[in-house]
Amino acid sequence: MSITTDDKQQCTTRRLTRPLAHLSDRTSLTFTRKHTQLSLGIRPDPRAKLRNNISVAIGYIELSNVADIAANVYNSLPIPYIIKAVMFLGGTVCTGMLCVIIRDAFLSWQNLRGLAAERKSLLASLASLQCPESGHDTALKRTLKCFLQINRQDAQAELIYRFGMECVVAIGSLLVGVGTYMAMFGEDPYLFETSNLLTGYLGNSPFALCGVVNLVWAFATLSHLKHRHHRHTSAGRVRDHRIQAMLRNRARYIRLHGILNGGPGIVSGAMSLATATQWWAYVILFPCIFTSVIANWLWRKKIGYDRPFFHQNNTTAGTVAPTTEDEIIRALEEVDDCRRQVATMRLVSKTIGFRPLLEFILHINLFEEFCLRLARDGVLRETFLPLKEKTERVTLDVYGLFDPALNDDIKERLLKVARKTVSEEAERGLEHRERWLLEVLGCYMALGEQDKDVEKDDPSDNTRNGSTDCLLPWR
Repeated sequence: MSITTDDKQQCTTRRLTRPLAHLSDRTSLTFTRKHTQLSLGIRPDPRAKLRNNISVAIGYIELSNVADIAANVYNSLPIPYIIKAVMFLGGTVCTGMLCVIIRDAFLSWQNLRGLAAERKSLLASLASLQCPESGHDTALKRTLKCFLQINRQDAQAELIYRFGMECVVAIGSLLVGVGTYMAMFGEDPYLFETSNLLTGYLGNSPFALCGVVNLVWAFATLSHLKHRHHRHTSAGRVRDHRIQAMLRNRARYIRLHGILNGGPGIVSGAMSLATATQWWAYVILFPCIFTSVIANWLWRKKIGYDRPFFHQNNTTAGTVAPTTEDEIIRALEEVDDCRRQVATMRLVSKTIGFRPLLEFILHINLFEEFCLRLARDGVLRETFLPLKEKTERVTLDVYGLFDPALNDDIKERLLKVARKTVSEEAERGLEHRERWLLEVLGCYMALGEQDKDVEKDDPSDNTRNGSTDCLLPWR
């Protein structure tokens, strides 16, 4: 295999001719490489992209709500050893869930920081376009407004649905866990009363609050889908039946998630308060665990997506390419065609060269995964991510992979990593790109409808930037 400067130039040219090339992964990434006595870790920059990284364990968050069953149901003295063992197990479950919640909240906070930086950059770009001397680039303004709208809904989802809820539940898990451990020593009157308080109304109040928020969230989502369904927005404008089916399926998944998250959520919140005095409330709580697991699976596998942050993707007022509905639709058609041929792609990836593989990896936002796989190879890690100090930020540029000075062994290793990335990650990358492009299409069409309404109300007002109607009001 030979990688030349011509390959480098062709990789850039062909990538930019693909539909919505500016919505693909960036061509350089920064990593933090930290060397310790125990490990050699390389972590990607959390500001590089929005990550759909909500933990599977968060689906079992309702376990913290039922972990105090032994402490609340058994109130007699002396306490048998088997009941103490159940109390210890319940306290341990709460403690374990607390650790999971804290870790997931930290990941959500990283997403929020990236979204805040992206919003600042997009607002600055939009403000510079609205200056009188900048002219009136309507398509570019509409594109930036679209990205701002998606940024807003992503930020609200992370802040309310994930980070905020997890902070509240973490308090409840801590109180219930401590109260359940105290119940093991119920012979002490002071510990007995404190345990009843912590595992009763005080400890379960955060869960009840989360139930109310879940209900409001679900109502907002379902009300939006009822009154401003995306099929109404796209009627007569998307003629491809495949795209229409994809839009309908996404709306169904969002609706189902709202139902599973809202209805059982308020029931779980009410029953969490009832468990302080009524044993039968636990019987109703257990099915809520099942619905929480399904809602978590729906978000991770059918609704959420990874996407690059645009402040790190050359998305400034001077360089971002205006996006059109036709471009978005063509990109969705291309993604759908690729998804239908994933098995064929895996076979073809074993026979083609490095350049087309890297083009495809960049196009479906898998360059970070490629870099992480590259870092697992000791030879490639020392070649492209050298460590000179104990902790250092290193940048890997895609064009460095085409350096003519690389020897044949390095080139073969790169080809192997690229083939493995396409073979194992292509399907996931295509799924996330499809969900993301569907959201872009929804926002872009909604902005078009809004602009028409604004022109009817006030034809001279073409800079209005209100909220838009998308498939997800808050993602």
